[in-house]
Amino acid sequence: HLEICHERARVNGRPIDGEHTDLVIPSAFYEHNHNLISFDVMAYDAISKSSTNLLSSALAKRINKSSLRKIKLDVEVDDDESGAKLIDSLNEYRNLQILSLMFNTNTAIKWCAALVNLLQCPTCKIKKLDLDNTGIDKAGSKVLGNGLMC
Repeated sequence: HLEICHERARVNGRPIDGEHTDLVIPSAFYEHNHNLISFDVMAYDAISKSSTNLLSSALAKRINKSSLRKIKLDVEVDDDESGAKLIDSLNEYRNLQILSLMFNTNTAIKWCAALVNLLQCPTCKIKKLDLDNTGIDKAGSKVLGNGLMC
């Protein structure tokens, strides 16, 4: 189990060092650890675009994608396109059973379309999907609803 949790210092509820969080992701450990079954990333502020790209890259480059059963990406990404790229990086995780995408508030059409693509895969084994506190709006709900109808 690998957990990355980041919370920045705040004054009156506002971050004191800018608008976005830069995560430190142990990419080599993540990419090459064949026994990892759970991966949790939690950030209490929006993560920077560079952190989102780094996280997407680490997920895409993982050598043994079949060992992971649970991925928790409870982070707010910078924009819809970055969020879609993050979800797209999960497409080859064929044994993934639990996926949490809580607090992804920049969830527009591209993010929702990427999620539909992931869930429509014939080999998808996701049994639990947590979308609590996401910013899915009417347009995103329509994309999800239309894409998941059988």
